[in-house]
Amino acid sequence: MPLDELVGAPEVGDPRIRLKPRTRNGRLVFPLTQRSNDLEVWKVVIPPERERNLRTHEGYEWVYVLSGTMRLVLGEHDLTMRIGEVAEFDTRMPHSFDPEDNESVEILSVHGTRGKRNACTSRTTQPPEPLNRLPRRCQDFKGSKSR
Repeated sequence: MPLDELVGAPEVGDPRIRLKPRTRNGRLVFPLTQRSNDLEVWKVVIPPERERNLRTHEGYEWVYVLSGTMRLVLGEHDLTMRIGEVAEFDTRMPHSFDPEDNESVEILSVHGTRGKRNACTSRTTQPPEPLNRLPRRCQDFKGSKSR
């Protein structure tokens, strides 16, 4: 007799999340998590030739460039990010991210609505960063050092 039958384990369903992509602010957004109170994850395809608007909102964001070249404007800072680069920042600082050139950019975005931070370094404790500092960036998200 299988163990599951002996202990009365519930049947496990299909674990895949089947949320439909949608268009938001001219971007194609693929939700990768169901809405939660802490973190939301999206794959976002940002087309070129969009109007660049700085925005602010509560939370903390982590952005990983999957393809293309992205322009991240964060307060007074204007950064170019390439495939495999990561940025992490407080979303109360005015920000925008768009393609750097005439090609679409694909990103993975993790947003914490309650100020949850997503570490892209291997350090386990870090002091809070002031709002006027540049975002931390990593070559990849596997624990490399900030630069």
